Amino acid sequence: MKVCDGVEFPWGGEGSMKSRIVSEVVVGLACLAVLSLVAIVGCGGGKSPSHPIPPSNLTPEFSSSRSVATARFHVNVKTRQVTVTPISGENRSVKGRLVLTGTAANFTSSTLLDHPGNPGIKVIRVSLVNRWNLPIGQLPNGTVVGIRVLFSSITGVSAFSDIRPTVTVTTFAGTGSSGANDGYVNSATFIYPSGVAFDSAGNLYVTDYGGHRVRKIQGGFVSTLAGSGSAGYANGVGTAASFNAPFGIAYNPVDNSLVVAELSGHRIRRVTLDGRVSLIAGTGTAGDTDGSGDVAQFRQPSGVAVGNDGTIYVSEALGHRIRKIVLTGSDPTNPAHYTVTTLAGSTTATAGFADGVGTAARFNVPRSLAIAPDGTLYVADENNRRIRRVSPTGEVVTIAGTGASGVVDGSGDVARFQAPYGIVWVNGALIVSEASAHVLRQIRLKEPNASEVRASSWLVQTLAGSAGSSGSTDGSGVDARFNVPRLLAADSSGNIYVADAYNHKIRRIAPTSGFFPVGIATGSTSLEPVQLANADGVVPSSDFGTNLPFIFYDEVLMPGQVSSPKEWWFIVPEGVTAFEFTVRVETETQGLVPPSGNTGAGSPLSIVRTFAGISGPIGFADGIASQARFAGILGIAMDAMGNIYVADSANHAIRRISPSGTVSTIAGNIGAPQSGDVDGLGSIARLNTPTGIAVATTSSGEVVLYVADSGNHKVKRVTLYSWADPTNPDNWIVNTIAGTGTAGKDDGTGNLATFNEPYGVAVDMWGNVYVTERTGNRVRRLQFKGGDPNLASNWQVSLVAGDNSAVAGASGDADGTGSSARFNAPCGITVDRAGNLYIADSGNHRIRKIVNVLGSYGGTVSTLAGSTQGYADGTGTSAQFNTPRGISVDAAGYLYIADTGNNRIRLISPTGVVMTIAGTGSAGSVDGAGNVAQFNSPSALAISASGNLYVADGANGEVVRLIQRIINAGSP
Repeated sequence: MKVCDGVEFPWGGEGSMKSRIVSEVVVGLACLAVLSLVAIVGCGGGKSPSHPIPPSNLTPEFSSSRSVATARFHVNVKTRQVTVTPISGENRSVKGRLVLTGTAANFTSSTLLDHPGNPGIKVIRVSLVNRWNLPIGQLPNGTVVGIRVLFSSITGVSAFSDIRPTVTVTTFAGTGSSGANDGYVNSATFIYPSGVAFDSAGNLYVTDYGGHRVRKIQGGFVSTLAGSGSAGYANGVGTAASFNAPFGIAYNPVDNSLVVAELSGHRIRRVTLDGRVSLIAGTGTAGDTDGSGDVAQFRQPSGVAVGNDGTIYVSEALGHRIRKIVLTGSDPTNPAHYTVTTLAGSTTATAGFADGVGTAARFNVPRSLAIAPDGTLYVADENNRRIRRVSPTGEVVTIAGTGASGVVDGSGDVARFQAPYGIVWVNGALIVSEASAHVLRQIRLKEPNASEVRASSWLVQTLAGSAGSSGSTDGSGVDARFNVPRLLAADSSGNIYVADAYNHKIRRIAPTSGFFPVGIATGSTSLEPVQLANADGVVPSSDFGTNLPFIFYDEVLMPGQVSSPKEWWFIVPEGVTAFEFTVRVETETQGLVPPSGNTGAGSPLSIVRTFAGISGPIGFADGIASQARFAGILGIAMDAMGNIYVADSANHAIRRISPSGTVSTIAGNIGAPQSGDVDGLGSIARLNTPTGIAVATTSSGEVVLYVADSGNHKVKRVTLYSWADPTNPDNWIVNTIAGTGTAGKDDGTGNLATFNEPYGVAVDMWGNVYVTERTGNRVRRLQFKGGDPNLASNWQVSLVAGDNSAVAGASGDADGTGSSARFNAPCGITVDRAGNLYIADSGNHRIRKIVNVLGSYGGTVSTLAGSTQGYADGTGTSAQFNTPRGISVDAAGYLYIADTGNNRIRLISPTGVVMTIAGTGSAGSVDGAGNVAQFNSPSALAISASGNLYVADGANGEVVRLIQRIINAGSP
C-alpha cells in the first residue's frame, strides 16, 4: 500500500500510477432546485404562549429532512377529491437546477376521473404554475430542458377525516379553581398542574407546578405526596420536602420511584411512593456541566422519561438538549451515584434546528419527551414546531412538522404545529399537546411497516379541541376545549391523561371504542399497491427511494405561466379507498447564489442522491444508471447539453453518462480493464490510468475532450464526429497532442514535450489547455499554433508555474512567479472567465490562484485559501482543508472544492469565504440533505453552465451521485 498526499491507496505496487490514485465516486452535485409545485394554503397564525415559560426567539431553520419534496397529493377514491398540500421551507436563493418548495410554484388538479378505456385506471389532470420570478425549464443559453415531476412511492391510506368524534374528553380531577385542597377528585384543586405519570399499580401522580407539590390520585381521592407548598429546596419526607416549580414527572419501574424535573430549581429529584424525596442530579444553579449527579447542572429541565432499564432521560427547555442519567453506583438516594451525559443537542445551551447524531443535533426549547418500549425517544421541540425522534444512540431525525407555525393536519412532512408541548407514546402512536393552540394531536405511522425515520411515513391529525379556542368543556373531541394543556401520560388501558394547566384540572381522553391510535382505515383491504401507469421514465436512486417514476413536462414556464395539463394515470386495485404520494419537481433555471451551511456543517438546502453506479462494488459495465459499474473515477467534466464524461482510471477508459443516467464507454477496452498507449478509434484506443478531463466545443459544434493520460505521461484529445451517435466508441477518435510517453519536464512542441504524471486538465475560452503534474509539481500550458489540432506538432507546451529544474520538480508552498513558485502534488485545476487558474494543491492543503498565466515569465501564484491540514470554514488562510483534490468554478466566480481528506464538498465565494456545501466529515455513502449526507474521499468535480455540480467520490470510485439544491422564493 502506498501513501499519496496523505491518503493511502490499495492499488498497485511501488511506482505504479494506480498506487497513487485515490478512488472516487462521482457525486452528481447537481445544483438542482426542485420546484415546489403546490396549491397555496393558508398559514395558521400563532399566539405567544400565555403560560409562564420563557420562550426562545431563535428563528427555526429549514428542515433537514432527508427527503425534500414539493407537495403531497391525497386522493380520495370514494369522493374523488384530490387534495394538494404544499411542502414549504425558508425562502432561500440557490443556483442552477432547482428544488423549489413552498410558494415557488403551484399544482392545479382535476378531481379523480375514470379512464375511458380501462375502469381499473384512474386519472387526474395536473398543470404546473410557475410562481417564481424566473423562467423554469430551460438552460441559461435558452435550451429547453423541460420540467420533471418525480414521484415517491404511493401509499394506500384512509381518507382524511376528522378523528375528533372518535374520542371522549372528561374531567378526571379538579374543580377548575386554583388551589391546593386535597380530597375527592371532584372537590380537589390544583395550581397550574403540569406533569402526570402512572405507577405500576395504576395510581396517578401530578406535579402541581404552581403549588410546588407532587400530588397522588388513588381510588378517586387526591392527596399530597410530597412538597411544602412553598418554592424551595429541601429533601425529606412528605411536606417536609420542598420543590421549586416541579414540572415533568415519570415512573421508574426499576426502583419503584418517581422522577421529577424541577423547572426553576434546575434539579432532578427522586420521590419514593411513600413520599421520601432525595436528589438525583443538579446543583440548583443553571449550567451545562455533565458528570456525577452532585456536580452536573441543568437549565430548566422540563420533561422526563424513564426506560425499562431505569435509565432517566431529561429534556431541558433552555439547555436545548436531551440528557441521560444512569445510576452507576449502588445508592439511588445519593446524587454522586448517578452519571449525567448529553445524549443529543448542544452542550453549550445553543438553540437551533439540525438533525444529526448526538451533539451535532440542535433543538429549540425541547419541552417534553416520551419513550417507546425499545428505548426510542420522541421529543416535542416547542420553538422549532417539530416532533423529533431520538434513537438510543443519539441519532436525531424530524418525523413531523415543517417549522412553520400553524395547526395543519396531514403527512408528517407537511403538517404544522403551533407549539408542541407534551408528548406520550401509546400503542405505537404519539399523542401531542399544543399548549398555546389548546388542542391535542395524534401522530401515527400510515402503514405498520413504514420507516419511522421518514417524516412522510407519519400522519398527523387533530385529536381533540379546536385550534385557538380555549375553554373547559367536556364531551367529544369536537366539542371539548382545553386551556394550555401541558404534559401527558397513558394508563395501562391506553387512555390518555393531560395536565390542563390553566383550567387547573386533570383531563382524561378515551376512544369511544377500541384503542389508540384512532381513525385507522378499515375499508382498504387490497394488498396490491397503487402504481403510476404512464411514467415517462424512472430515476434509479434518490432520497425518495430507488427506481421511482417521473412524468415530464416538455415546456418552459415564464413567471406566472400555467403549463398545459398532463394526465397522471394510476392503477388502483379494488378495495383501495384512498392513496397519497409525494412529488418533487426538478428543472433548470438561471444561476443564483449557491447554498452553504453554517460554519462546520453542510447545507440543508442541498440534497445528495445516487445518480449512477452503486456504492461498494467496483466493475466495468455500461447500461442504465443502477446497473453501470466504475472503478476509480478521478476526472469528471460536462458538456453544454448535460452529458457527463468521466476518467475511469482503474478501468483505463473514458465513459459518458447521459442526462438520464445511461452509461457508455467512448474510449478504452469495453468491459475489461486493459491499459496501453494506442491512439485511434475509441474502440481500439488504449489509455493508462486517465485522471483529469476537460470538455470544449469547436465552432462547428464538435465535442472535444482533453484527457490527462497520467500513466502514459501524455495529454490526449478525444473528438466526436459531428452529429454522430455519441454512445458508439467508433464515432470517437483519440489522438496524442503532447507527451512522448517518457516522464520528463521538457517544454516545446507537443511531439517533443514531456510530462511527469499529468493529472488535472482545464481549458479556457480561447482554447488554451492547462495541465497539472502531480509528481512534477508543476502547471503547464498547451497552446494550439494552427493547422490540424489532432497533430502534436501543432501544439506548444510551456511552463506556467512550478519548478522545472528536475523531472520531479521541487515541492514547496512558496508563492511567486513562474519557476519560483512551488506546489506539492497539485491535482485539480480550473479556469475562470478572466483566464485565472485555480489549483487544488493537495499536499499543501491549499487552494492556489494563478493570474497573468500568459506572462513571459510565467503566471503569478498566490494562496487563495487554506493553510495547515485540518478542517475549518472561514476566510482565506483562516480556512483549512485536508488534501483537496478536485476544483471547479462557476460563471459567477464561486469555486467548488472536493475536500478529499475531510469527506466534504466546500465552496469558496468570490470574496474568499470558505463554506461547506455537503458532508458531515464522516466517511460514508449516505444520501440526504447536505448536513447529513456522507462522502468517502471525494476527489474530482465539475460544474455545468446551469450550475449542476458533479463530484467524484467513494472508496473505489464506483458511483455517481447527485446533489440537488432547494429553493422557496416564489411570489404569492
